Amino acid sequence: MTNQPALMEYNHAVDIVAADQAKESPDIPPVSRTRLMTHGQKTDQVVVFFHGYTSSPQQFVPLSERCFELGYNVYIPRLLHHGYANILSDATKDVNARELAAEADRAVDIAGGLGDQVIVAGLSMGGVMTAWVAQRRPEVARAIIISPAFGSYTLPSQWLWLITHMMLILPDIIRWWDEKKKEKAEGPYYNYRRFSTHGLMQVFRLGFQIRSMARHTAPAARTVWMVLNDHDYSVDNNINRQLITDWKRSGATNVDSYTFPKELKLPHDDVSIENPGQQTDIVHPILLKLIQGLKP
Repeated sequence: MTNQPALMEYNHAVDIVAADQAKESPDIPPVSRTRLMTHGQKTDQVVVFFHGYTSSPQQFVPLSERCFELGYNVYIPRLLHHGYANILSDATKDVNARELAAEADRAVDIAGGLGDQVIVAGLSMGGVMTAWVAQRRPEVARAIIISPAFGSYTLPSQWLWLITHMMLILPDIIRWWDEKKKEKAEGPYYNYRRFSTHGLMQVFRLGFQIRSMARHTAPAARTVWMVLNDHDYSVDNNINRQLITDWKRSGATNVDSYTFPKELKLPHDDVSIENPGQQTDIVHPILLKLIQGLKP
């Protein structure tokens, strides 16, 4: 943790983001670049969105535009190793738990210069990053953790720690998200069609750190919401619910949850408007209420 949030000025924050944008590779198309939407000055509230594993900032752009219309400044960092034009990229093999934590903390530092109240929301891998700052950063007014990837639906939770460490010892495997359709799989056009097993295990590694802290310490954020999807067959909702239980056992009175019912048949990525089966007319209004500090 740094002391930077209290010291960061609006112009400094904007300059940092502009420098980051200038460094982004030509191989990253405009839709996948870091986004900053400001009203030309520090606002009462700023929203930071963390996108999911193998996705890009575009995932949250439609929702961020609604936030901007409500008067928020909005910051969507492109996370390392993501957003390249080549949807068959294997870049996620370099995802690292320590980097994810550092990126999350840095984003909160920058957001402190963009708004008086910092709100953070993230999906899947971005949900784990949101949980990281929720656990550790008192500057965060509201944290909205959406379908976080603390574990996989297909992996037994009681063996997850051992599986994770074994897979990180074994050679990396680049796998298709959809083994049948491969590069022709349906999904947002900016998403990678493949993922690295090492990269995914690094997301779980960060999750282990958060879960360990949660068993002893309540989250530092002022309000925390866990948003789950009972039709989600990508992440392990049992682990996600256990995290809520652990936080409450550690004394948290600021943690709540909202679950989209199985009957909606929402996909794991229930935020991207480009995702097949999406129902953003239902999902986005709920997320907007949580971002505004309202009950869903």
